[in-house]
Order: sequence, then structure tokens, then C-alpha cells
Amino acid sequence: MPKKKGSKRRTGWKLRPEVKKKISERMMGNTHTKGLKHTAETKKKMSEMKRGPKGSNWKGGRRKVNGYILICLDHPFSNADRCVFEHRLVMENYLDRFLTREEVVHHINDKKDDNRIENLMLFPNNAGHKAYHAQLRKIAQQKGVKS
Repeated sequence: MPKKKGSKRRTGWKLRPEVKKKISERMMGNTHTKGLKHTAETKKKMSEMKRGPKGSNWKGGRRKVNGYILICLDHPFSNADRCVFEHRLVMENYLDRFLTREEVVHHINDKKDDNRIENLMLFPNNAGHKAYHAQLRKIAQQKGVKS
């Protein structure tokens, strides 16, 4: 396709090195440029403002992820965002100890956000949890119910 007459599009436009340097020197004092760097002190203040109750997006430290409720607090087994699943906290409070990483908390009624202690069941590991589900499937097949 031929180029339109009077087209002002410039392809392959390159600045000479001395012009680039001149522009760069002029832009050094401008605060709106991308080259602006924050001091270490400013970066620390900014990071402290964003996290926790001081953050503008803080909603009480509770949020839902894949149906589970996450609570944000300092905990030995919290994730990278400093959050722990609420059902694990409920079970820890009931047992009055921390759960190990291997222990699995199961929701009896399969509602992930129902974290009442009556609805929670503790398994020592994932193998025990899987065996329990296999047993439930077997019983459901015998009754002719789809699980």
C-alpha cells in the first residue's frame, strides 16, 4: 500500500547523542520525570503506610479467598501477606495450641466460610483427610447418592 501523500509519520527518527544529552540535562531537575528516585527513609514511610490498619484499603483484616475467610495478623504460620485461614485459628483457640503445618482442618458441612467449632474436624495429616473423603464417597455410592 503506497504511503499517503502528506503523511507526517516519521519512522526511524533518531536523536543525535549530543541532543539526547542536552534533553537529559534539562530533565534532571524536573520532579515529574520517571527518573525520580525516593530516598530510603521515604520508601520506609511509604511501605509502613500501605500495610495494616494504616493502609487506605484496610477493611478490618478479613477477606475471602476461594470461599475461605483469611484473617490478617502476626502469626507464626501466616503466609506472605501475613494472613491465616480463620478455620485454623478457631481450631487453635479450641485446642489452646498452634496447629502444625501437616494438620488439616475439615469443614463437616462443606461450607468453607462456616467456621463454628461444631463444624470443624481435625486430621493429623492430608492422608487421613483423603481417607475420610474416600469413606464418604463409598457410603454415598452404596446409598446410590451422587457426591
